Amino acid sequence: MEPFTATIYFVLGGIAAAVIILWPIIVDIIQQRIIPYVRRIMGNSVAEVLASFVCFLDRTITFVRRQAKKLLKYFQGVILKMDTTYIKLDENNMSATTQAYVNNSGKVSKLTIEEEIAYEDVPADIREKMISLNFKKTTSNDLEIINKRAEDLIMEMEY
Repeated sequence: MEPFTATIYFVLGGIAAAVIILWPIIVDIIQQRIIPYVRRIMGNSVAEVLASFVCFLDRTITFVRRQAKKLLKYFQGVILKMDTTYIKLDENNMSATTQAYVNNSGKVSKLTIEEEIAYEDVPADIREKMISLNFKKTTSNDLEIINKRAEDLIMEMEY
């Protein structure tokens, strides 16, 4: 994929995410200010078309928001534990071993992923912890981090 195309996709995805998160505020502004303004300036028929379009968008975006919440609940029920252990191999590379315990229809399965990653690809908080404590090895609770980020996003969506 071309860098320009990737940038366009990234920007459009960011805009879509912002609209989904801020949707209740956007609807309130449209309902309280924009539709009455359009009704005064352009008449009832244009205002009704705009209101119908906003209702269509509302059904779609509300569905997406609801599905995101369901997905988080499903994720929390399936992924029981997930940790990543980082080991510094040399000044440029680290080993990352992720272990996840997954509820697979009542049976718990252990998944392990091992990879070598560049130092700059390690999350900043992990690098900072290793530098400040002079560690060559540390572990992060990925499930806790993911749940915190998802819950923060859902709280923003509910605002």
